[in-house]
Amino acid sequence: MGHRLLLIEDEDALREQLVELLQRHDFVIDACADGMEGLYIA
Repeated sequence: MGHRLLLIEDEDALREQLVELLQRHDFVIDACADGMEGLYIA
């Protein structure tokens, strides 16, 4: 298992691309669209 990362990005397409890229490099990603959701996840 890789490192865990919280990704907060409001643009859907960019968020999806970043998740795919980071997963290829063994990151475990929690992704959300805004800071409030990010605080909830964290």
